[in-house]
Amino acid sequence: MVAVAIDDEATLKRFVRMGDSVLLMPENPKYEPIQLSDNQARIVGVAIGLLKKEIG
Repeated sequence: MVAVAIDDEATLKRFVRMGDSVLLMPENPKYEPIQLSDNQARIVGVAIGLLKKEIG
């Protein structure tokens, strides 16, 4: 999972390289994958874990 900057927005997606392009795959099936060329997106971070707070 990577945090990716596209224009002035950021998104968290799975990163798949496809030749000269990149496919950003959402975890939510309601959203479509985003295909971009290498120069259209910038990786700003990599998710390395998940923190959860238990309620109760």
